[in-house]
Amino acid sequence: MLKDSLVLLHPYVPFITEEIYLNMGFAGAKDTIMKESWPFAHEPFNFDAKEMDVVMDVIYVLRNARGEFNISPAEKLEAYLVTDKKELVEANKEIIITLAKLSSLAYAEKTGDNVAGREVKDFGFAGIEVKGKVDVLKETEKAKKAIEKFTQGIKAIENKFSNPKFTENAPKKLVDEENAKKEKLKNDIEQEEKKIKLLERLV
Repeated sequence: MLKDSLVLLHPYVPFITEEIYLNMGFAGAKDTIMKESWPFAHEPFNFDAKEMDVVMDVIYVLRNARGEFNISPAEKLEAYLVTDKKELVEANKEIIITLAKLSSLAYAEKTGDNVAGREVKDFGFAGIEVKGKVDVLKETEKAKKAIEKFTQGIKAIENKFSNPKFTENAPKKLVDEENAKKEKLKNDIEQEEKKIKLLERLV
């Protein structure tokens, strides 16, 4: 069932379905999911694409948290989930552990002080334990530099809007794009500030 699900999803999310396919040992004599035949349903095929999307989002958040703190891909990490979708997790636990490169996967009532992660839509929170895994001083300095860069970006946009020639002549599409960039930069600053607070707790 899982292999057929991966084949059906492959045209839409090729990279992660290929990785799951290979890591789960489905390849056999084949070396890629692209050589698999299209599934033929002899009976109603109960496949919930939305649930698989949620699982992939959880994996993405866990892997992204690792990348944000520059933790080696070879390092097996503990992950914590705050969710009421335990049945979904248990059905896909092996996939999550394998692709997120985890040593363990546990449930929690709330996010821990030393856990880095984010909310996942229609799921809850997913995060990894980072205490003892991070160069605190180095990552704090990087976060501060990132905030400076994002702040400069916001100032550059505000300077454009303070110029009458821009506000009077710029097309609405360009104005909307600049406003969207500004909001993204604000969100990026917020994420870096959260990272610094977490790093302070690791000292």
